[in-house]
Amino acid sequence: MGTFTSDLVVALIGGFFGAGFGAGSAILIARLERRSESRRRMVATVNALISDMSVRRSLSIELQTSERPDLDREADRVRTVRAILGVRALTLTARETVMGAPMADAELAKIIAYCNDYLELQECDLNGNSRLLSLLSERLNDCVERIAKAGLPGVEPIAPGSISRRSICLPELPTVVPSGGN
Repeated sequence: MGTFTSDLVVALIGGFFGAGFGAGSAILIARLERRSESRRRMVATVNALISDMSVRRSLSIELQTSERPDLDREADRVRTVRAILGVRALTLTARETVMGAPMADAELAKIIAYCNDYLELQECDLNGNSRLLSLLSERLNDCVERIAKAGLPGVEPIAPGSISRRSICLPELPTVVPSGGN
């Protein structure tokens, strides 16, 4: 009778620990999957923000002065302000997803602050708007580079304004040579 009791105790202990190990493993796997999905969502959101900034023509540092929007005209000023407001709104959304990455969150907070600075200063300095826009672009580029180095694998550092919508949307048109009119 003694061996039956010891066998029963061993079976119960083994079953208890086996079930506990199985349940613990399932919980651990579920947490890792949630964390992985959260990180993918975080990287996708940050990449979407960076991509959006990269096609904003008003943020282009490389444009020649003659190609820059004429910021003294009110319509161009309004478009530029709307672009900066759009960047700020997307950045606020991105901050909601990067709570687990303090370095990226800090850089996103700087982007918001830089956008706010630009929006305030451009109202006061109507003649220096192009200079303010260049400074904003440089600061945003620095933030993008630091976000890419912040330990979020998969974040692509693309400079703000570096991809012209014109080059994406409009193919190069062939040159038409007029005929002699015969």
